[in-house]
Amino acid sequence: MVRRAALALLGCAGLAFAVGAWAGDIYRWTDADGQVHYGDRPTSRSAEPVQLRPEPPPDPQAAARRGQRDKFLRAMQEDKAARAKRQHKADRKAAHLAAQCRKARRHLQEYRRATYLYREDGSGGRKVLSDSQRAAAVKKLQAQIEQHCN
Repeated sequence: MVRRAALALLGCAGLAFAVGAWAGDIYRWTDADGQVHYGDRPTSRSAEPVQLRPEPPPDPQAAARRGQRDKFLRAMQEDKAARAKRQHKADRKAAHLAAQCRKARRHLQEYRRATYLYREDGSGGRKVLSDSQRAAAVKKLQAQIEQHCN
């Protein structure tokens, strides 16, 4: 009950201050149940006029502060967007390197399992790699794995 009366008092007080700018006098009274009421017309003999505080003068520096705040917020948003763009670029690069790593490891496995390796020549035929060419191809894949997987 006390809480409800306090909330009503705060709500009505806020309303009274808002209304006070265009209304005449504001009155406060307590009914038989002990609840406090506000209104622009006294409804009981116990109604007392409420003295409203005048509205404070406008702050001459408020606009400048709002401008600084808005500038700061824009800078923060731009910084956040730039960080997100850099992160997206880094994520794409990491995904590309991971894909290159998987591809090189898969090819190395295939090279090691294969009985022989070949390259296609210009006429559609196949040329089987020698042992030294095969070792060079495996070494090249190992270098790619070192580059992309670390």
